[in-house]
Amino acid sequence: MSLPETPPQTLRIIDATLNRIAEGLRVREDIARFSLNDADLSRTLQSLRHELIPGNAALNLKPVAARDPEADAGANSRIVREGTYGPAYP
Repeated sequence: MSLPETPPQTLRIIDATLNRIAEGLRVREDIARFSLNDADLSRTLQSLRHELIPGNAALNLKPVAARDPEADAGANSRIVREGTYGPAYP
């Protein structure tokens, strides 16, 4: 039994979500590495982050192929504000 083809919009959401998960794992990895000095936890989090793409392949999804930056309504939106770490950015 084959699954129906996944719509491109769904693949774009999956792609963005996988990127956010990877970013969150990376932040936790850095905390484990630099704040906790916990090499084992840092390696575990790094492994989880690197397993996202093979897991995605196991689902037979190709979210990266569905990227369409030219049609992305939020691609050019920027919030400009003065931050504590530096000047405002465009």
